Amino acid sequence: GTRYSEAKRIKFADRVAQRGGTVGAIASEYRKVLPPRPAGTLALVAERPMDVVVLAHRGFEGFAEIRDMWSGGLVRSHVQLRFHRIPRAEVPSGEAERTEWLFRLWAEIDDWISA
Repeated sequence: GTRYSEAKRIKFADRVAQRGGTVGAIASEYRKVLPPRPAGTLALVAERPMDVVVLAHRGFEGFAEIRDMWSGGLVRSHVQLRFHRIPRAEVPSGEAERTEWLFRLWAEIDDWISA
């Protein structure tokens, strides 16, 4: 992926929205996350019949460049991590369904970050 910026969010969400459908509508509602790039994730989920663990984080806002972090910008910052386990039985089986599932999962992360 890449680090978040509002310009990137608009650019990538517009790109996904142009494809239309449910996924495009979901991505257009994101406020604080970039749309997922589903190819690698979906290939892994299809190939490995295991539970899925997602790591979401918040508190890195304002760190558009890695040098912002290395220069001490994280000192006294409050960073939160959230792990979420999804049992394999809850992962949809079809590619279109998995794609929508992944975009909805990102919407949940977006809600958490925005809260």
